Amino acid sequence: MEIVCPPLTAATEKLHLGNLYTWMLIDTYKKAGQLRGVDIVARESWNCYSQKLEEKVKLENPRFDRERIIEECYGEVEKNISSAHAIFRRYHINFDKPIIKDDSNEFLRFINEEISRKEMLKRINNGRLELPPKKKVLEHARAIHWTPADIWKRYYGLSTLERVEEIPVFREGSYGIPFDGKVLGQRFVQSMLPEFYSFLGIPTINLVICGNDILTKWIYFMIANSEFTPFDRVGLSGLVLGKNKRKLSKYDSQINTIAEIKDHPDNVRLGLLRQSFGKDFVHPDFSQEEKLRTKALNCLAFFKGYTSQNEEHKFDVGSIKRASLEIAQDIRNLDFQKAYLNFRKFVYDTISKGVIPRIRLNGIDRVLCYLKLSF
Repeated sequence: MEIVCPPLTAATEKLHLGNLYTWMLIDTYKKAGQLRGVDIVARESWNCYSQKLEEKVKLENPRFDRERIIEECYGEVEKNISSAHAIFRRYHINFDKPIIKDDSNEFLRFINEEISRKEMLKRINNGRLELPPKKKVLEHARAIHWTPADIWKRYYGLSTLERVEEIPVFREGSYGIPFDGKVLGQRFVQSMLPEFYSFLGIPTINLVICGNDILTKWIYFMIANSEFTPFDRVGLSGLVLGKNKRKLSKYDSQINTIAEIKDHPDNVRLGLLRQSFGKDFVHPDFSQEEKLRTKALNCLAFFKGYTSQNEEHKFDVGSIKRASLEIAQDIRNLDFQKAYLNFRKFVYDTISKGVIPRIRLNGIDRVLCYLKLSF
C-alpha cells in the first residue's frame, strides 16, 4: 500500500505549519498502518520548478546569464530540500524515498513524451487542455472513497463551474518545465501525476492532503486528465488558519516558518492530531499537550523503573499493545481526533489512574488479574 501526496511540495525555505501538518498526517498514517501489520510506503515529492526567474533578474535585460540563474535557483532548491528534511526529522517524520522531483530526467522525459502523443496534442486548444465530458469525470470520482464524506458533494458541485472546463497548458516565465520553446503550467503538469504513477508501476492507494482548497486547485484536474480512476481513497483535511483566521501562506511575511516554532515536537504533533480532520482550525496553542506529554513520560518512567520480585509476574505489556492497535485503527480510519482522545484517555485513566495505583497498592499479581478483566 502506498501513500502519495500531490501536489508537489514546493522547495521553499518558507515551509509553515500547514506543510508540517500534511507531512505529519501521512507519517502518522504510515506508522499506524505498520502497527496494524500493513506495510505502507509514504512517498515524498518536490516541486523544484516553483521559483521564477523574474524573482532573480529583470527579464527585459537581454544580457542576463540565464544558465547561471537557473543553476543558482537549483542550488537553492537542493538547499531548501535538505533543510526541510532536517526540520521534519525533528518531528520524527521520515519518508521512504522521493517519488517525484519535477526536475528529474525521468519525469521530464515522461512529460514531454506524453504531450508529444498526437492524442494529447489534439486536446490542446489555444494553449489550454480540453477535459473529457463531465459525466466521465464524475464516474471516476464516484469510484473513489472520499473522507470526509461531504467532500464528494463539493466535488460534484465543481462540475457546474466554468473555470474547471480546461487546464492552462503554459504559463509565463522562463524557469519551469520546457516544451516547444514555452514553459508548462503547474496545474497542467500536476494533472499528469496519476499517469506518471502508473508509468512507474506504483499503485496510488491513499491520498492525504492538507487543505480543502486543493480540491479545486489540483484534485479535480488530476481525476479529469486521467484515463482511469487514479486514487482509491482521497482524504482532505481542513485549512490551518493564522490568528487572523485566514489561511496560512508561505507568501505571508507575518507567518512563522516551521523552523521558528518553539514548542516541543511531540507537543506540536499531539496538538495537530487533536484537530477535527476535514475542518479548518486556527493555529493551535500547544500548552495542554505539554501536560499530556509529561504524564505519558512519567508513566513510561514508572514502568521502566518497576521491578517485580517474581520474574514471571512482570507487567502485562499486552494491554498497551491492544490499546495502541485501537488507536492505530482510528488513524487508519482518518479519525485523528478520536485517536488523540483515546490516547489521552489511555494515559490518564487506564495507566495513570488505573494500573499504576493498583501496582502500588496490591502488587503485580492482582494487577495482572485486573488487566485481564479490563481488556
